[in-house]
Amino acid sequence: MKVFLPILARWLHSVALSVWLGGLLAIGALVAPKAFAVLRGSPQLTLPQANTLAGHVVGDSLALFTYVCYGCGVLLLLANFLLLPYANRMLVIRSLIVSGLLLGSALLLGFVLTPAMEAARITGDLVTFDRLHHLYERTSTLVQLPLLLTLAWIGAMRDTVPGTTFGRV
Repeated sequence: MKVFLPILARWLHSVALSVWLGGLLAIGALVAPKAFAVLRGSPQLTLPQANTLAGHVVGDSLALFTYVCYGCGVLLLLANFLLLPYANRMLVIRSLIVSGLLLGSALLLGFVLTPAMEAARITGDLVTFDRLHHLYERTSTLVQLPLLLTLAWIGAMRDTVPGTTFGRV
């Protein structure tokens, strides 16, 4: 068990981090631009119709991805708690803090911004929707992306600092 737990924890950490970072990049860099490009190029749709449909595709993708982020956040926290007895304590605590901030940002997006954006969209308040949409994008790219990269860096440091690698356990 002494060898299994740190291996499991590092695996959970790597998978959760990869899924979160990969999903964020895939939706933001691939799905969103492609949905708008394909639907705007459709001769059967007007530009407002195309934008509305593309917005639904991207919005629904993000809504589903938010649940994935919750799961990844919980896995990151669990992985770090499992690593506490086996790795550099300060690096694990830093990783816990960053993981908590990531999960908090996902909860903010899922429980505050997304419902507010949806309410603004339903009522036709495009000014509020646009403001919240930009806040959502900034939170994803200027908060989550750097936190994910920081977490990857802390994990790499945690696993390569002398005395904290696999050979120690």
